Amino acid sequence: MVVKLMADSEKNKQATKVSNNEGTRKRAKKARRLVVPLSYISRSNSMALILPSYHVVDTGHHNEDNTPDLLHHTEYVTHTSQNNYVQSETKGSQAVNPQTTNQTAATTEQFQPQHHVENTGGHHYHYVSHYGNQITPVAGISTYGQMMTPPAISVNSHTYTSSGQPNTSYLTPPVIGTPQSGVVKEDTTLVTHGTVDAHSAQKGTGLSFTPDNLHGQYGEFALDKNTGEWSYTLDNSHHQDLALGESHTEVLHVTITNNSGVSVHQDITVTVQGTNDIPVITSQTQHDVTKEDDTLFVKGQVTATDVDHGAVLTYTPDNLQGHYGVFTLNSSTGKWHYTLDNDAHQALAEGESHNEVLLVTVTDDKGGTTTQQVTVTVEGTNDKPVLHTDMHTGDVNEDGTLLVRGQVLASDVDHNAKLTYTAGHHHGVYGDFTLNADSGTWTYTLDNKHHQDLAAGETHTESMLVTVTDDKGATVTETVVVTVTGTNDKPVITSHAQADTVKEDDVLFVQGQVTASDVDHGAVLTYTPDNLQGHYGTFVLNASSGKWHYTLDNNAHQALAQGESHTETMLVTVTDDQGATTTQQVTVTVEGTND
Repeated sequence: MVVKLMADSEKNKQATKVSNNEGTRKRAKKARRLVVPLSYISRSNSMALILPSYHVVDTGHHNEDNTPDLLHHTEYVTHTSQNNYVQSETKGSQAVNPQTTNQTAATTEQFQPQHHVENTGGHHYHYVSHYGNQITPVAGISTYGQMMTPPAISVNSHTYTSSGQPNTSYLTPPVIGTPQSGVVKEDTTLVTHGTVDAHSAQKGTGLSFTPDNLHGQYGEFALDKNTGEWSYTLDNSHHQDLALGESHTEVLHVTITNNSGVSVHQDITVTVQGTNDIPVITSQTQHDVTKEDDTLFVKGQVTATDVDHGAVLTYTPDNLQGHYGVFTLNSSTGKWHYTLDNDAHQALAEGESHNEVLLVTVTDDKGGTTTQQVTVTVEGTNDKPVLHTDMHTGDVNEDGTLLVRGQVLASDVDHNAKLTYTAGHHHGVYGDFTLNADSGTWTYTLDNKHHQDLAAGETHTESMLVTVTDDKGATVTETVVVTVTGTNDKPVITSHAQADTVKEDDVLFVQGQVTASDVDHGAVLTYTPDNLQGHYGTFVLNASSGKWHYTLDNNAHQALAQGESHTETMLVTVTDDQGATTTQQVTVTVEGTND
């Protein structure tokens, strides 16, 4: 009997590929059962053993010679002796799962896909009769019926020898369809799922699904061992290191086993896509303190990280110019420093402060940003008041300008500083000062009535030390100076009235002294008479002392009768060294007697 059958490995591959298209699914479902029309010529009514077979390997793992690993299977022997056999290759595949059909008439039979494995690189059918005779197919007779998609397994055969007879072992594995895949994305799509596309090649047998390892690098797989339903959940909170445009593939190797223990493999591939994660600030709070006239420079560093692979960070400021100083910022490292402009800014009082703020933006190479604020506190110190003049002066004159005034002017750069003015003393030698404690206004009044001792051209300096104190106790002092200038004061007669009496033939001589004083320091007085010669006698006057005497010329003058008198006068002028004068009259009464 001759059996004619077309062997086409590419068409056989179509048997287990599953399409998402409904129509294709139906056709593929039919294709999973090979319909092999057989025609044969009777020769002695001998029986032919038809052995279509499929080569199934695990392409994910390889042997030393780069051939695929073999699937686990159970060996069967068709020879009735059931003797053990010796594999003819040292490496490679095993023949699996016997399913035979005895053909005795010209009929069309249905065959489940069967697996027969060899260690050669070719793909072909190899049929033998149950007598061990090889059958050569006649091209063009057999067809594949409704087969629309290629199976996932290739067609081969393998023959073993046991007790001198060719023996073949067979196994029917589950049939798998389209490999499963899915996509998850950081921060967006965290779960993907599907169902392993497989069914049993033998009617009425179930499948079990076993994973190799459910733990992925970026998440976890879950697999239902009965249904083949699977899911992958991205561990989003712990895995953010994939950059935008970067991806990672997670693979779950699933072993699909039927009730006979025959298994095949299918991979579930999940692509994990990255997103751009914004930088994260890692530096501590950026704060420091500068102080007027003390700490003028501070520095720090804003640091950040980005979990995305290969992220490059840049640091930019919002504004480097502060109110009291200047920031600098390194755009690559985030290092900053602040310098206080101490000479130009002294306005902060003791206990007062001002915050200088620099907002640093950290930007990654994909445009993601985060910020950190740098704060520098500028502390004030107490600055002492500042005087606007070195000295305040004024002038008074005896008998002339008796009052002078002015103002001690001071300021304090510290905000809201309050100044107080105090004097060391108010009383001078020749007059008195007054001082307004709030404004610094002062006056000096000369005590003209009691102080006339300064001569013309003579001066005396009166001074008052004014202390300016701010509200924090800082002080500055200024001296107020008033010059008192003297004038020439005329002499003042100090002697009593100068009067006396002489009498003819009796008291012929009298004397006295005109006295005067001059308050001016060092004044020198001179006494001069207007006329020394009297009518009845003569005056004598001492120019330095003012002493005088009068002598009656008794012999020449006897004309005055008893009870008759005559008055002799001398006007004494007292002159100081500045020419100021005063006068006093000296009077002598001459009395007559009876001659």
